[in-house]
Order: sequence, then C-alpha cells, then structure tokens
Amino acid sequence: MAYELKSSVSWTAIIVCAFGVNAATASDFLVNGIDPTLPAVSELNAKFAIGGGAFEDFGAGFVEGSISFPVTHQTGFQLDGLAGLGDDGGVFGTGAHLFWRDPSVGLLGVYGALTSVDIDDNDYTHIAGGLEAAAYFGQFSLETIVGLEGGDDVEEGVFTITNLAYYPTDDLRLYAGLRYIQEDFTGALGAEYQFNPNGARHALGLFTEGRFGDDNAEIWGGLRVYLGAPNTLIGRHREDDPNNPSLDFLFESNVAAQTAAPLTSVSPSE
Repeated sequence: MAYELKSSVSWTAIIVCAFGVNAATASDFLVNGIDPTLPAVSELNAKFAIGGGAFEDFGAGFVEGSISFPVTHQTGFQLDGLAGLGDDGGVFGTGAHLFWRDPSVGLLGVYGALTSVDIDDNDYTHIAGGLEAAAYFGQFSLETIVGLEGGDDVEEGVFTITNLAYYPTDDLRLYAGLRYIQEDFTGALGAEYQFNPNGARHALGLFTEGRFGDDNAEIWGGLRVYLGAPNTLIGRHREDDPNNPSLDFLFESNVAAQTAAPLTSVSPSE
C-alpha cells in the first residue's frame, strides 16, 4: 500500500509542478486587472459515443456521453454517463467533474464516479473519487486523476489514471497512459481523429484504445459525436469537455478480476 500511495503521489506531484510552471507564464499576461484567459468551458456542449471491443475471449458494446457547461468564467462542470452490455448482463456508470481551467495553462478539479455491474443477478458497485489535473504545453497534454476507490466486493485503495497526449495536428490525438485500478497496473495506447463530414456543424470522432497488462490484452473503438460550437479536437479537449474516464473503470480488467469471476464475462475509460 505504501508503494501504491507513493506512486500515485508522484504522478500528482508531476502534474502540479508542470501546472505551476505553466501558471507562472500565464500570470505575465495579467495587466491592469484584466484577465485575458479563455473561459473554462466555452459554452454548453456535449459528446456521445457508441463502440465495442474485444476483451480476452469475449466481446461487449457500450454507449457513453458527457454534458459540459460553464459555472463561472474560470470554472466548469461536466456530467458523464456510460452503459455497457455483454453476454450475461449489463454495466452502468456515471461520473462528475467540477474544475477550474485556463485553456492556455491547465486544469485543476475534483472528480467522482459510481459504477454498477449486474451479472447473473449478482450486483457489484465500484465508487471512486479524487483530484483531477492537467497541464498543457503546446501540442502536448499531461492529464491525471488520483484518488481513492472502494465499494461492494471490490478492493479499497488508491487509483490513478494518467495520460500523456500529443496532437500532431489539431484534429488528431495520440496518447500513452498508465492505469492503476484495483491494485494492478495496466498500460494504454490510444488515438482519436476528428472530422467534419460535408462541413457539418457537429463533428465526428473516430477513437480506439488498446490496454495491456500482466494477464490481459484488450482493444476497443467507436464513433463519437461532438455537439457544440465548431472547434478543433485539441480545442474541444481544452476549451469544452475534459476526458470521460468512465471506460477506465468499466473496462479495466483488474476491476473484473477483483470483484468476481462472472464480471469478466461482460466488462465493457483530452
């Protein structure tokens, strides 16, 4: 447990230090009491996705969505939701973000999530909550959520979800990440590409992610619809909606392994 806590604290320290350096740079632009920063959330916006994937020897499908809106100029709120369906039952999740953000610097906030699994008339509940942070450096973003997890028939302890993202173009996101959930580390590689068919106001995004650990290998993907003012993908991730990490809790093989064996038959997370 000491190692787990040190690992999570280390990731948090990296983000906070990076954020502090960026914030110092941004403060140079505060002149005569005028705040030139963009708002935490540009306007009311939403995103919805449908997808599926292969998880060891079974498949599952899911739908997910998020709605974001400004609270004040520098603070915002996002509500997440997700539902998955497999061979023997369903998985449902919800989460919420309350955050301060400067799109030229980074994000600091709090996050909480509840995941419910109903498999063969057996119910399992996973609860997670903690701090969320991000630092923006040009085409790079460093993002993390660190907190505590627990619930019914699950391991209690520290969890970490961290990504280092790179945008080779403003509409393409590539990222590598580390997940520490249910006392197990898992690596992640993913990508998302946004496009506007026929100049439509609402953009579409194609996404995929692969997950690998000591005892598992998973891959999934899908189609995402962005609703709101036109923007690039990097702009949406920094000016509109934070990441929806619900899939990390639902898909994470370690949650399946620690809750109960039947869960592994349906595990369906910028």
